[in-house]
Amino acid sequence: MSRLCVIETFGIGNQEARLKRQKTWICYGSQIFVSVGGATTYTWSNTSTSYVQNLNPPTTTIYTVTGSNAPHCSNTKTLQLTVIPNPTITASSSGSMCVGQSATVSASGGINYSWSNTDTSAVLSISPNLPGLYVYDVVGWDSTGCFAYASASVTVVGNQNLLLTCNPPTVCIGSSAIVSASGAQSYLWDGSITNYSFLVTPLSDTTHVLVAGTDGCFSTDSIFIPVQTPPIISAFSSVS
Repeated sequence: MSRLCVIETFGIGNQEARLKRQKTWICYGSQIFVSVGGATTYTWSNTSTSYVQNLNPPTTTIYTVTGSNAPHCSNTKTLQLTVIPNPTITASSSGSMCVGQSATVSASGGINYSWSNTDTSAVLSISPNLPGLYVYDVVGWDSTGCFAYASASVTVVGNQNLLLTCNPPTVCIGSSAIVSASGAQSYLWDGSITNYSFLVTPLSDTTHVLVAGTDGCFSTDSIFIPVQTPPIISAFSSVS
């Protein structure tokens, strides 16, 4: 007379898994340790013969295990492992900013977030004080506990190294000089001059103001041009 062997309920060994009525779910890319008990030998539908398995299927999969205590004493249990897709987390930024400014980096697609600087808000406030490329990583979770990663980068533009020159540096009344600037991408001089250099013929001491820009960041500088008056030459004659 045959006997009915009993296989105990599946055991779960992963915090991301949930067991309810022998239906378990995991997040895509995660793994779960599943074990069975109550028999001497086991045969799984994936050919494993161990009482414990580390499962990480890419899609929802049904596993069947048959346990035996004797040649005519066996029983079978089925486990459906449902794979839930991870959320689509995105991170966005303004792309670039100037030193001394403040900006935000935002995350979306989840309900909870954790940034690389341990901030847990959806919107991260940043104010880097050095130029360079900054990358902000964030992990976001949805309501199931599944998660995904995203990152956003911000280029911080430093202060411009402007160089203003006048050639010659001192001008006589009626003479001309060339005023030039370098170190930026765009130039706007007083008088609405947009070239990096221009010709001047000042009649008195003059200061020219420049607003220069690089990648949307602007700074102001000026150059002073002294103007000299030609000497007055007197001629004298003597009669002996």
